[in-house]
Amino acid sequence: MKASKHPLYFLFVKLAQILVCLIVIILEATSYITWSNYVDEFNSSKLYPRIHIDKSLYFKKQPLPTHPSITYNGQVKIWYYVVIVITLLGTIAYVSKYRWLWDHALRLILMELFFFALWFSAGVANFDPWYSGPGLRCDLINTDFTNPQVTKLAELAQLQCSTDVASLSFGWINVGLYVISLLIARKRSSELDWANVRTYNNSQDSEEITNSRNPVRSSGGSRVFNLRYNSGSNRPVFF
Repeated sequence: MKASKHPLYFLFVKLAQILVCLIVIILEATSYITWSNYVDEFNSSKLYPRIHIDKSLYFKKQPLPTHPSITYNGQVKIWYYVVIVITLLGTIAYVSKYRWLWDHALRLILMELFFFALWFSAGVANFDPWYSGPGLRCDLINTDFTNPQVTKLAELAQLQCSTDVASLSFGWINVGLYVISLLIARKRSSELDWANVRTYNNSQDSEEITNSRNPVRSSGGSRVFNLRYNSGSNRPVFF
């Protein structure tokens, strides 16, 4: 199946990437709102009077106030947001120029490589806060406490963990979608290259046929010769 005959498949993949990007935005917004509620609840509960959590910790790399042995790297969130914004704006502009890019293989492949590299780097970086931090097992967060304040904090922590894991998962889904679009772009590139070769060969053949039909004048300009080959010999015959 030629990609050039089904360009809408490629467009469908691009729209799916925008959809996944929007889902990630919703999940990241939910995660930050949950974190903000957690901070407000923690600071107002007075469970740890000497500890005051700043909401900016979400974007910083430092030990967790309640667990100093655990380092949380929130700096990758900034890079993740940069990737999301670039992808959302870039892909919308990409789709608007879709017809033009479809016939320019090199630009098509370079754009796909660029977005793939963005999401792959963001996906790898997003593992850091969880492997070096609280982990990816949200079900291990205990929410069964006798103190209602502690229970609420644990529930907020579990919700934030779940939204972050979901965001990470959808981020890697987008990596897979960019692999698919990159393969389609590569196939389209090979089709365009082959079409150009065929066009070049056809133009060469047409030029040779035209030249063979046109008369060739001698240097004196008074006689006209046609060059043909005798069917029974390899020797050219003039007549």
